Amino acid sequence: MPEIDVLVGTGDFQHLPQVLVQLHTPLPQRAYLSNDVYLYQENDARIQTTPGHTAYIKIAEGCNHLCTFCIIPKMRGRLKSRSIESILAEARLLGQGGVREAILVAQDSTEYGADLGLRQGLAQLLTRLGTEATALNWLRVLYLYPSMISSPLLDVYAQQERLCNYFDMPMQHASDRLLRTMKRGYTQRTLCRLLDHIRQRLPEATIRSTFIVGFPGETPADVEELLQFLERAQLDRVGVFTYSREEGTPSYALSDQVPAREAAERRRAVMTLQQEISQRKHQALVGRQMWALVDEDATETQPAVGRLASQAPDIDGVIYIDGPVTSGDLVLVEITAAKAYDFTARVVQPST
Repeated sequence: MPEIDVLVGTGDFQHLPQVLVQLHTPLPQRAYLSNDVYLYQENDARIQTTPGHTAYIKIAEGCNHLCTFCIIPKMRGRLKSRSIESILAEARLLGQGGVREAILVAQDSTEYGADLGLRQGLAQLLTRLGTEATALNWLRVLYLYPSMISSPLLDVYAQQERLCNYFDMPMQHASDRLLRTMKRGYTQRTLCRLLDHIRQRLPEATIRSTFIVGFPGETPADVEELLQFLERAQLDRVGVFTYSREEGTPSYALSDQVPAREAAERRRAVMTLQQEISQRKHQALVGRQMWALVDEDATETQPAVGRLASQAPDIDGVIYIDGPVTSGDLVLVEITAAKAYDFTARVVQPST
């Protein structure tokens, strides 16, 4: 493509100055490519785009799973983890800068450290963060692969007070037939045992998941099986996506593609059921006192907006807080009302 002056791979992000200098060479077209994937380190410059009191920490890049609907392994490659010391250094810097909530994120956080030879790498990392990054009030982990949540990891959740008992586990479906086609590596029975295990160990745990409807070959019976699973599982929150046919994935070539309109109808059915479940579970919290992190100051038309430890930013709902609070405050509130997604509360104890 003659319009392109230079091609830069994501693994060469830090070399952009040299690439720009290279543009002045007489070559008609230059290439600066590598097979490396960019992995952020604690000394790299970053712009924090989140509010000052909350920040994401990327702990790993890439994924070793081969789910048939997912393009990430082709785009990002196999798992590549940062060192524990690098993550700790960044967490300390964020805490010193006023961050109160650090959100650890990767394509598969549960496999963190496997490429470094670490056993129970995520458990090791969370233990270190919980005991050494003392300026942080909340630690949250996103994207836990269901079949890789172990007893040692749950032990760490039970032991570390700053670690939010929040489990975001994309399950994708509950039909064993479709789970096999998706190559997820577990069954509905496995998921039920895992949910029981988490709730026995951590009765206050919040469990969130995502599911795909309209996957090739999905039948009304598969959807009914998913609905029955959700009734049994009683998850706190659920996101539902319609299957996206991604060129380059194994599922792209599968027959029996589900029409978009039918997939949308199935999504509505699943979301309607889950809204009823979430509403009941949220209503049970009315009258409880809980800690909330304030994200937005009050305005003339709206009370302050915050989140409970059970609510991740931009994923779950929010809590509207009546009382004298400021963005970044961590306050004790009493839940006064609840809907399927959001809560209303009043301040019981001012910021700590």
